Amino acid sequence: MPVKMYELIQSYSATKLDNIHGMILRGTIYIIAVVIIFALVNLMPDKEFPITIYGQRTLCIYVLSSFVIIPIHRLMTNTGIIIEETFLQIIIALGISVLTFMITGSKYVNKGYNTLMDKICYYLIEAI
Repeated sequence: MPVKMYELIQSYSATKLDNIHGMILRGTIYIIAVVIIFALVNLMPDKEFPITIYGQRTLCIYVLSSFVIIPIHRLMTNTGIIIEETFLQIIIALGISVLTFMITGSKYVNKGYNTLMDKICYYLIEAI
């Protein structure tokens, strides 16, 4: 299977497939995706865990994470911090990820984000 088929944005001829084979491969990809979705839904536990609350805040974490990561990257670049050792790079990347996760997933940040979004939605709907 051509790697470009996974992107689902190119025509069949661009990936050097005829229409029949292209439709079969694309259909297979869709079927596999649906099976994986159902498998993941069935793997979710029924009981809540302490980390479940962060799952409810994923939009806030996703949207705001760049506002934490970019300043950290700029700070490290501007101060000339260069880390050569791979293991140390991994540890620092994990630390920054956890820090970003904890900051953007906190209840205070989430409450502020939701309040701001509610006000924006209210004014947009009111304007209509």
